[in-house]
Amino acid sequence: DCLKTWLVTGTKDGETVSMAVYNDKGYYGVKKGIVFSFPCECRDGNWYVREGLDLNDFARDKLAFTEEELIEERIAAEELIVKSRLRSLSTTSLTSSESDVEMTSSTHSGEYLTSRI
Repeated sequence: DCLKTWLVTGTKDGETVSMAVYNDKGYYGVKKGIVFSFPCECRDGNWYVREGLDLNDFARDKLAFTEEELIEERIAAEELIVKSRLRSLSTTSLTSSESDVEMTSSTHSGEYLTSRI
C-alpha cells in the first residue's frame, strides 16, 4: 500500500503514512544518515516528511530508543564487514592488507555512511 500511495495515488490532504526513508536532514532530532520511519505525505511521486508534529515524552523516548538500536545494528554490521574483508585479504600481500584495514577502520568510526540500499 505504501508504494501505491507514494507513486500512484498520493496522500489525501492532512493524511500521513509511515515510511522508512533515508534521514538526510535530522528529522525529529534523529541522527542523520540512517533509514528511519517517519510520518510522510506523498504528492506527485515524491515523499515529504511531515515536520512539526507535537510529540509527547513517550513518543520522543521511543524515537530515541529506536535510533540507538539502529545505530548499534549498523556498528555490528560494519564489524562483520571488516572481519569479512580481513578474511578475504588473508591471501593478498601484507602491504595491501594494511592499507585496506586503515581505510576500513576510518569508515567504522562513523564519520560517514558507506552502505547503500
